[in-house]
Amino acid sequence: MPSPRTVPLAALAPLVLAACAPSAPDLDAPPQPLPDLGALPSPWDDLPDRLPTPPPTTSGGGQTSTHSTTSATSTSGDPPPGDLSGLRLTEVLANPEGKDGGAGSPEVLEIVNSGAVELPLDGLALLARGWPRLDADELGVDDRVLMPGGLLVIRRFSDLEAAPWTGVSTDGDLLEVNLVTADGLRNSDGAVLLLGPGGATVDALIYGGPPPPSHDVEGAWLGPPVEPPTSGESWCRADPAIDSDSAEDWIPCAPSPGELPPAEGDTDTDTTTGTTTAAPPVDATVAIVEVLSNAPGPSASERELEYVELLNLGPDAVDLDGWTIADAADLDAPGRDPLLYRAGDGGCEPATCLAPGHRALVVGGAYIGPVGDALVLETDDMTIADGGLTAHEPVVLRDADEAVASTYRLWDDPYAEPYPIDVELPVHRLSPEAADSAEAWALAESTPGLP
Repeated sequence: MPSPRTVPLAALAPLVLAACAPSAPDLDAPPQPLPDLGALPSPWDDLPDRLPTPPPTTSGGGQTSTHSTTSATSTSGDPPPGDLSGLRLTEVLANPEGKDGGAGSPEVLEIVNSGAVELPLDGLALLARGWPRLDADELGVDDRVLMPGGLLVIRRFSDLEAAPWTGVSTDGDLLEVNLVTADGLRNSDGAVLLLGPGGATVDALIYGGPPPPSHDVEGAWLGPPVEPPTSGESWCRADPAIDSDSAEDWIPCAPSPGELPPAEGDTDTDTTTGTTTAAPPVDATVAIVEVLSNAPGPSASERELEYVELLNLGPDAVDLDGWTIADAADLDAPGRDPLLYRAGDGGCEPATCLAPGHRALVVGGAYIGPVGDALVLETDDMTIADGGLTAHEPVVLRDADEAVASTYRLWDDPYAEPYPIDVELPVHRLSPEAADSAEAWALAESTPGLP
């Protein structure tokens, strides 16, 4: 019997499709005439003749972000961001004392709403040399409003362990942002630009040298830059009401984020005489210059001899009332102690005032050692900080506004030399102006309250 023929499936496909296909309708004789619909409006009539140009992509600080080019006449339904020209930089701390971005030593930008109306911050962006470019949503303020006279304080920490908290916090008209990034502001040559909607420059500070092309915006800054900041020193706007986009607007100052200097014309009234006097901001730098954490004698009694010596580098006198000392960088460090008057004279009034060039000795209530010529301030318990000082722990001095004024041993390696674990000697800062690093300190004989 002959074998059956095999037909390829591909050859059967056209036959199957033809059998299944419906018959075409007869279009020659429609059952009734088609109506004349006329020129009905079409949803496509208003579209442009060609596709819109895609928005530009800009890069800053290693991150790429896309910015919409929608104009104020956009029909998207979202209102355009508001005018942010009332925002002004008022303080930049690019070189804090201690590790930049470390615990207790964040980099800081302060911004004020100098206008008379509240400003929604959804159109804000920051372009600070060294930081990544940060838009409002990345800062967490895209749904926030800055009231007239209100402050926005942005702190940069290097890692999560250094930051006491992260995110956004509101306290009245003060808006605070703690962010974490390993990228820090440049110390010797930097640029900070506030940007508004569409990338328009709102304000700027240039320090240390001319900015690179990525931060050089025509008209944003006029004339030479300000000098690079020294360690622990901020650049502050002398008067928030004045903005000439030049170095004339700025002065070096002690860090005071969240607190503006009194505006020109602000006065205090002496109620005893009825006269008014100006209230200029205090410009003083107080440095930790000597620390005895491993005092002579048995460990049980060495806390009676521990001390921390402070020096006012000036130029102004400063009242140390409300200042605190701790052996950890956290704001809520256990044992963080206030400084209370005990004895001595700081060279000015009131009793807790420290004049330029004068020294203060911070001790525990049980202290029995020498005090030299110093103003003596004691803690509110028998020891300094949390049960007394130890050889490897830091010392953190904060002012009445809780800003870090000076530190000792806030190093990456707290066990680095000079390490007074085996010697009963204090550690001295080699230069009172030096930054807090291991190289800035040395072991030497004890000189409490004396040069």
